[in-house]
Amino acid sequence: MEEHLQGLRRDYAHYHRLDRLVYFEVWSDHDKFVARLRRVRNWPRDMRLLLIESLNPDWDDLLPQFMSEYSVKRVEETEKDQEKAA
Repeated sequence: MEEHLQGLRRDYAHYHRLDRLVYFEVWSDHDKFVARLRRVRNWPRDMRLLLIESLNPDWDDLLPQFMSEYSVKRVEETEKDQEKAA
């Protein structure tokens, strides 16, 4: 994530100068995630903007929230895996 924020990676976000996370969804089922991603990608731009603004009207950077949710889920998954292995 640090490489991305510092612009060290030459990816989509770098070339389009994206500097904040304004919308995200957390999915546990990969197939459902891919289906949702494809569905939203095919929406017209104004519909995607309405989706963002309905949940984040000020376009705040949600990266800290994403990182806290993601790290908590990863810790829980690791603990469950360790319990299963024991």
